[in-house]
Amino acid sequence: MPVTSFARCGNTQPQLLEIRLAEPLPGSPPDSCNLSWQPAGEPSVAADRYRLQASPDLEFASITDDIELDSAVYAYRNETEGLLYVRVRAYKSDIAGPWSNVITIEPVTLKQLTLQQVDRFSDRDLIDVHRSILRFCAARADILAVLTLPRHYKTQQAIDHVAKLKPPGTRQVNTAAIPGPVVPPLNAGESHALSFAAIYHPWVVVAPSDQASQKGLIRAIPVDGIAAGSMARVAADHGAWIAPANDLFSDIVALDRKPSFTQRVQLLSAQVNVLDQDVRGFLLMNAETLSVREEYRLINVRRLLILIRRLAQIEGQQYVFEPNSGSFRDRVQHQFEGFMSDMFLRGAFSGASPQQAFRVITDRSVNTESRNDRGQFIIELQIAPSRPMAFLTVRLVQSGLNELAVQEL
Repeated sequence: MPVTSFARCGNTQPQLLEIRLAEPLPGSPPDSCNLSWQPAGEPSVAADRYRLQASPDLEFASITDDIELDSAVYAYRNETEGLLYVRVRAYKSDIAGPWSNVITIEPVTLKQLTLQQVDRFSDRDLIDVHRSILRFCAARADILAVLTLPRHYKTQQAIDHVAKLKPPGTRQVNTAAIPGPVVPPLNAGESHALSFAAIYHPWVVVAPSDQASQKGLIRAIPVDGIAAGSMARVAADHGAWIAPANDLFSDIVALDRKPSFTQRVQLLSAQVNVLDQDVRGFLLMNAETLSVREEYRLINVRRLLILIRRLAQIEGQQYVFEPNSGSFRDRVQHQFEGFMSDMFLRGAFSGASPQQAFRVITDRSVNTESRNDRGQFIIELQIAPSRPMAFLTVRLVQSGLNELAVQEL
């Protein structure tokens, strides 16, 4: 809670001077706003002066304005470059009331911003942001980026955008290269970062299910929030290893830009996840990452590996001070086999038996004498996700005190 929540503790009669700050109204001149407040407590007394404070942070650690007023209205102008938080308190003689509720005031420059024309749009900033997100997710290796594209993007623009995110040489780009990008393209050694992102298109037109509170509110929105919600629901109901696709959405009434059959095939080939309409309704047609490696192409495979990585890191913390003996290695192997068996029964892996679905290796083949001498302990988890493919290997490496690493081989 912000420290302002405790401001009333030192007041002798706070309820008598409690006030409520109303939402700001457009003022005169147009780049200011009219603030007003009135008593909020019962009973109340008439205040003889007020104190208004503005701050760039909710805790009011730094104050930009501290103004004494003798009336309950004030025309305020925010000349900063960001939002300001405003509060007011009342005084009667030497008695101070509690601080009011906090409202936000937009800066003058923010109110003057307008949407840029589509023909003047440059994708340079968008490419830079997406490249940075890819590198960030790959560095953490435990999150998936859900990306979307501008509303006006057509099929070829979406395909070209994906191509610009991939290392040079992995895909041809039809349009000219963007001039002077701030963030350099991914190189061949960073191609693994593409498996930590999925991109969705087109935008959708939605109508809220609660028409009583939002009557007539129909608007176009990007599809990334819908995709993220679908992933969360599928993971909560079935598990992260289930593909978040073929999932019907009730509040969608139309596609903002419906692709043709040929365009849909082109988008799917470019690894763009398409939301489309069939006889059942609106649903996601695929669930793919941007990975250039086939084994990491499905979102459910990447999310399964993220889940196992987190499990390995959490459990691995318990082994920091354990002696690297044969009995210890057997105990760890048995523990992880229990985890993997439970996931196998829930459908996370392919194969007719646990032996065909996963392997937990802690023996001398990975924990050699030289590694033991260096203080390293390795657990290798080989899994076959719920689709036919070769084993993927996740290796947990403990090397010295508090040095734990999870590697995908």
